[in-house]
Amino acid sequence: MRKLIKKSPFRLLAAALLLTCASVFAQGPMNRDFGVGLMLGEPSGATAKYWTAYDQALVGSVGLSRFDMTRAGLDYLWHFDAFTSDVVGLYAGPGVAVGAIQGSSEDRVGARAMLGLNVVPRSTALELFFEAGPLFTIPDNGGVNTSLDAAAGIRIYP
Repeated sequence: MRKLIKKSPFRLLAAALLLTCASVFAQGPMNRDFGVGLMLGEPSGATAKYWTAYDQALVGSVGLSRFDMTRAGLDYLWHFDAFTSDVVGLYAGPGVAVGAIQGSSEDRVGARAMLGLNVVPRSTALELFFEAGPLFTIPDNGGVNTSLDAAAGIRIYP
């Protein structure tokens, strides 16, 4: 180990900087990595986002869906600098959704693929977003149902 340090102090410094930067890059607006907010659409309800890396995040949602269904979802998203902008970006990723129809024993489990646009105004702790994508569910009688999830919302990073 000492030989490695003596031979390449710059490598050791670079490794230390990379480890430090990894935690710095796991942040959203205003250098914060956790945000909460509201979304309207399919589903409508509460949303939370946790940045796991500079370009990756976990997003959870809980709310109401069509047909009196209570839904919870979790997506893993990759963010892309498609517009070479530090304000507007694109994201995409897979997710799962679980729903329960009120007054029924029917539960639904589905997979979804989301594509979205987020706007983070400069010098604010806000994120505005619009996302849409297919939701694939398997009903009790078999087959696969396909529907569209689309929502717009806002998150604040306290």
